Amino acid sequence: MNSSTKQQNRPQAMRVLPIRKCSLKGLNFVCSLAVVSAVGCISYLFSSSFIGGIGEGVAFANETSEQPVSELDQLQLLNGRFDRRLALYRILEDADESSLNEIFDSSTHLSPSGLQLEVESLVAEKWSTINPRAVLAKISDLPELRFRHLVEVIYDEWMRADRSEAIGFASRWSQHKKQIVFESAVLPRTDLGLGEKLEIGRQLDIQYIASSLLEEQAESAPISDAEEYWKSFHAKHRNAFSDLRRDQLSNIAQSLVAEMGAKAFHLVDETTENVDDKNRILPLIATRIASADPRVAYELVVDRKRDETGMLSRIVSGWASVEPKDAFEAVSQIVNSNKRRYMQETVIGLWTRKGSPTELLERLNEFPHDFRSMARERALESLGSFSPEEALEKTQAVQDATVRNRLENSIVVSWAKRNASAALAWVRSEPAVQYKRTRLMADILSGMARKNFDLALETALAEPVDESGVGLEASVIRGVVPLPPDVAQELLSRMRNEQTKLRGMLSVGAGFLQLGDRESIDRAWSLSELLRSEEDRHRYLRSLVFGWIRYGQEQDLYRRIDQFPTKELRRHAAQMLITNESDKFTDNQLERLNSYLVDEMEEASDEQSSELQ
Repeated sequence: MNSSTKQQNRPQAMRVLPIRKCSLKGLNFVCSLAVVSAVGCISYLFSSSFIGGIGEGVAFANETSEQPVSELDQLQLLNGRFDRRLALYRILEDADESSLNEIFDSSTHLSPSGLQLEVESLVAEKWSTINPRAVLAKISDLPELRFRHLVEVIYDEWMRADRSEAIGFASRWSQHKKQIVFESAVLPRTDLGLGEKLEIGRQLDIQYIASSLLEEQAESAPISDAEEYWKSFHAKHRNAFSDLRRDQLSNIAQSLVAEMGAKAFHLVDETTENVDDKNRILPLIATRIASADPRVAYELVVDRKRDETGMLSRIVSGWASVEPKDAFEAVSQIVNSNKRRYMQETVIGLWTRKGSPTELLERLNEFPHDFRSMARERALESLGSFSPEEALEKTQAVQDATVRNRLENSIVVSWAKRNASAALAWVRSEPAVQYKRTRLMADILSGMARKNFDLALETALAEPVDESGVGLEASVIRGVVPLPPDVAQELLSRMRNEQTKLRGMLSVGAGFLQLGDRESIDRAWSLSELLRSEEDRHRYLRSLVFGWIRYGQEQDLYRRIDQFPTKELRRHAAQMLITNESDKFTDNQLERLNSYLVDEMEEASDEQSSELQ
């Protein structure tokens, strides 16, 4: 049997193809399945069991113009990247330009997106060996991230085949796209010298950009003699560190510390006169030193008179997270009392978060006396984050009523965010907090409303009103403002009495003012019409004055001042604007505002005169 007959009798999937090298990037791929027989998975890939599982099309037999796309669909069934790439090489092996165009278009439906990019890259690579201009035209309108990736693939192929032609074609593009070509396909090339890269930049007419990119690349490269490099770098960029990228400076800092240790800090500090330059580079050096020995880094920065960047705080925080006791002892020696206190509190805060809160509470005597109270508070708050009932029980031992009250409130509100029902049950049943039950429940229901409004409102309506007659449903509304107008109107109608409606309306009105548009402000104003008594309307409108100021709506308040129904409200609005926002008004406007206050003074004078008569 001759070789031709043997070839014909082989299973279709195991045909021996002529051995040739493909130019696809990263592989000298030998497109012969004869040499793939050593890879066990390939025999499965083209076996009858695999073909039976996903269809005869995967066998890559009887290629037609329709076949590449149908085979492309099957790639999604292959799990391994190696198997996928091998199958894809087989699909692309004999594809012509028309087929490549069709495969590229069909790849858009592939999932995940990484598979799509993998297919696009290999198609572009293959296509660039046939007609690079056509594939570049194909990708010209893609999003920049995909465009940048594919340009790298295409130009790597094209420049190796015909650099002059490839660069000549790119020189007709926009400056931005020319820069992409240089960054993606020229800058990474290790086989091109600096002069060659600069010449390509000149041919692309972006020589200044190319020079800058090459300079940045050089500054980011590993440094052999850090001290000499620093002197050269500092002389070149003196007083202009702010123009440099952080990674450039970070690379220099790393190299200096690796070679010189703590001496690097002194070198840079002594040779850098510009304060802004120091603030850019010294924290990077100090951080590198601290990662190896935080005590050494601490001693370098603790006595510095100026620390605009917070070097000391960062170093102390890092040290305290590993060795809190040592860090505390060190910061306790700081001479400046304000700095010492701040650093001690920083360490204590990290110390209490480092270990078990329960253990810390049992070892409070290990903390300095002045900080035991603070340590206990932090530990109880930490304990409350996962065991609130235990934390609340231990809180009862706190003798300072103010501290105890604050801790209870903090732990309960935090608990309610995770389990509102459990927090409510505790508040209802715990005798020690019944005196502030309404306030605690108001805070819980306000937060609860954001997750389950209906349950929060139902719970609030089931509770009695407080001593002032206000129901907890007002707190529910407070938790969800600002509200759509129709929802606000409906909720206010469900308030059980006028006192509660007024309290809820104060929140709704403030929410409308916070939105800031004219329509919302008009709605905030018109809400007063829902209140029955003149006294309640007065209280509501008076509160709106503060809202106008708080949310920066002073000009709208100025325009409406004559619409307030009473002289007292007009005077109040004018006084608030003059006191808080006088710099926002012209002299004429201020004169008008002052006129409301003059009227008040004249009335008072008239009243005093009549009393004397």
